[in-house]
Amino acid sequence: MPTISRRSRRRCRRVDVSQVGAEDDARAEAVLKCVLDVADRGMADRLGATAQANLHRTPDDIARLLEAGVHIRLVKGAYLEPPDRALPYGEPTDVAYIRLAHRLAAAHAPFALATHDGVLREALLTALGPVPVEQLLGVRPDTVHDLVARGVPVRVYIPFGHNWFRYWMRRLAESRGA
Repeated sequence: MPTISRRSRRRCRRVDVSQVGAEDDARAEAVLKCVLDVADRGMADRLGATAQANLHRTPDDIARLLEAGVHIRLVKGAYLEPPDRALPYGEPTDVAYIRLAHRLAAAHAPFALATHDGVLREALLTALGPVPVEQLLGVRPDTVHDLVARGVPVRVYIPFGHNWFRYWMRRLAESRGA
């Protein structure tokens, strides 16, 4: 937690939002606690948290993040998790993603759709209007250009950390149907 707080204070001078995410259920609670602690220190408007739609815990996590006023980056969830912790990939996760996106929009929360699933993204943009979309650098660049041309706010992000390359390659492969 002290590391996130120090990094957030330094980064707040240079960028709008520091985005923090846990890629799996095992880390979700610890990361959420850190995010909420930093938000409680008056930096909620400078902090974002990733919420994985596939996790059973996510509706409760979103309630806590909404209360804290933290920007939410909604993702499907990339890792296979035990059935007692997460929904299976496919329709159950897609439905959860749609429900959570509608919940965030209804709450007028600061959030972004972070999915490379074009059908899901387009359905939500049609239903909710031009909500912000996040795309990984190098994944479907034509989509980014199309969204911008249509007036959809787009944030292109790059991963950070010691596993950034593995993360980027996995997302790139997924976007190509691997």
